[in-house]
Amino acid sequence: MTFTDAYERSIDAKGRLQIPSQLREIMESANQGRLLYLVPGARSGTLALYPAAKFEQMAQYMDNAPSPDDDALTYQQLFYSMASRLEMDKQGRILLPERMLKRADIGTELMLTGAGGHLDLWNRAVYEEFVESNWSRWAEVQKKARLASRKKAPDGS
Repeated sequence: MTFTDAYERSIDAKGRLQIPSQLREIMESANQGRLLYLVPGARSGTLALYPAAKFEQMAQYMDNAPSPDDDALTYQQLFYSMASRLEMDKQGRILLPERMLKRADIGTELMLTGAGGHLDLWNRAVYEEFVESNWSRWAEVQKKARLASRKKAPDGS
């Protein structure tokens, strides 16, 4: 299951975010159900939404890793303590914890963006600035990403 595209969304007065029908269809076709986990994002000022199966896979990987160093331990403690289990209602809405929205300073006008195996939540203006400031570097970033992924491939290709 791969999430792509970017969606302008608003958080309603009750703190709910509606997941676009296209994304719900992707989750349903992959038998992912309606359960998601909200965690701190990889970038400052973002949050990430993971389908339950992907979140559990990540948790199992972390639990089976060797004893963590101080940074890895800090990461695990923050990751799990900030993680929120969210269930979509019949209209595809999730209730976003206020504490997470405040910590990430996302506001009520946001972008929900595909990030491969998960979704990222951004403040809309911050996302637009991110795209604008990095678009001119696209070819360079793409080349570096491809080189890094080749180094990780088991056969080196």
